Amino acid sequence: MQSPPHRRIASYDNRRMPILKPTLPPRKKNKPAAKTIPPKKGTNVRGYTGIARRREVSAHVPAFVQEPSWWERLSPERKLDVVGILIALLGLLLLLGLVFTERSVWIGSAIFFLLRIFGWGIYALSFGLFVFGVWLILRKIERLPRLTLERAVGSTILFLWLLTLMHSLVSTAETAEAVALDGVGGGALGGLFLRLLWNGVGGVGFVISMVAGLVIGLAVTLDIAVADLFRWLSPVFARIRMWMNQPVGPQTGPLTGSDKRPESAAVSADGLTPLDSASIAQPKVVPVNPNLQTAAPHALIQWSLPDLRDVLDEGNAPAINEDFVQQRARLIEDTLASFGAPAQVVAISRGPTITQFGR
Repeated sequence: MQSPPHRRIASYDNRRMPILKPTLPPRKKNKPAAKTIPPKKGTNVRGYTGIARRREVSAHVPAFVQEPSWWERLSPERKLDVVGILIALLGLLLLLGLVFTERSVWIGSAIFFLLRIFGWGIYALSFGLFVFGVWLILRKIERLPRLTLERAVGSTILFLWLLTLMHSLVSTAETAEAVALDGVGGGALGGLFLRLLWNGVGGVGFVISMVAGLVIGLAVTLDIAVADLFRWLSPVFARIRMWMNQPVGPQTGPLTGSDKRPESAAVSADGLTPLDSASIAQPKVVPVNPNLQTAAPHALIQWSLPDLRDVLDEGNAPAINEDFVQQRARLIEDTLASFGAPAQVVAISRGPTITQFGR
């Protein structure tokens, strides 16, 4: 039996056509759309200006490598040599400028300025610069002392001590500043330390500070202990003590001919000077008194050594626990085996205090 035509069409449509599901309407965006700004003049499509574009291109181009200067090409050893030569030349120029009166304007102004600062210490400064420069050049020689921070600090202490001492010889604490302007003494630097020490610790404290500064500066510069610094005083004190202990007395009479030493004595063939028999003192002969009574000699005592058994007690040999010794041997073997080093005790040496195990 066939179905009506309209029903067949409906069933056919259900098989062929998809079923549409109801959907919600799209939501409207409340945010207003952004406005499109046209590119400015001189700007490309990507938004870069000509300058920015050139920067972007130049960033990919490798930068130009600058060649190192002659100082950078030098090794550290050569740099020290150059510095030593410059310092030595500077010290030599200062020394020549101080010795000779004919100077240029620049050297005369520099020396006058340094005289106000260091005073007479400019001579020590010039000599020190020259010696330091020569040391830098000849530093590879093993006999030269090594330059360390302690030696540099000690040299600075000695230089300041010298400036203070020179300024204290020509001025007082009140006139130190005025004298420094004339370029004498220790200059402005020496006058400063003189005023600080004198006004701070007084006259006695100034003397003690100067002695302490000298000792510390020498010990640090020479890199020795303070006790070793005064070791040379021991033989001096010993000689002074011997000189003071000698008896002092007037001479009883003039020397006779036998007591005087001849100016030129005959020298034998072997290079020795013979002695004068007249100058040798003869021993005095004492006569023996036959009536002198002497005491009778005492009877000799015969000594005999005692028996050792009467002096020393017999010793007791310590008891040896053989089981304990074997247990220790097994413990040593087990311990070595647990560390991956198997061993076997083959000899045991028993002593009074220590027992040794051999394998």
